[in-house]
Amino acid sequence: MKFKSFLIVLMAAAMVAICSSTAFAQQGGENKMPEPEELASKQFKALKSRMESYKQPLTPAQEFYVDSILLAHYTGVRSSFEDLHKSGMNSEGIYLKSSELWQEKTRAAMQKFLSEQQYIIFLRSIGKGREYKRGKDGKFYLKSELKGKKE
Repeated sequence: MKFKSFLIVLMAAAMVAICSSTAFAQQGGENKMPEPEELASKQFKALKSRMESYKQPLTPAQEFYVDSILLAHYTGVRSSFEDLHKSGMNSEGIYLKSSELWQEKTRAAMQKFLSEQQYIIFLRSIGKGREYKRGKDGKFYLKSELKGKKE
């Protein structure tokens, strides 16, 4: 099974959970929405593992930043979704726009301290960096650059 965009899936799950909070309340809280800490921890572990599998491990400082950014951003997403829900917004488009805003903030924050190769791995892990492909040397390159090298 291909590794799908973990961030998008978790955001969608959070959106569904918040939008249907009435159903959760009626069930007595049996299906509790995951906490931002849980989501950030899962995403961090998956990303760390992926980086190691591509032989691009995170330094301890990078681990701290990744974990901190993911936690702050998942908390922000949850807060945004709760605010939208409290204000009576139930349009899927508004939740998706909010989610996209937080995804962009996450990408911008990650780009500041990850190496170029690590950032590409991060992008691919969230389903974004499709314009990159691994070369024979194991590094990622723009697909257009790889075509140019073959000629």
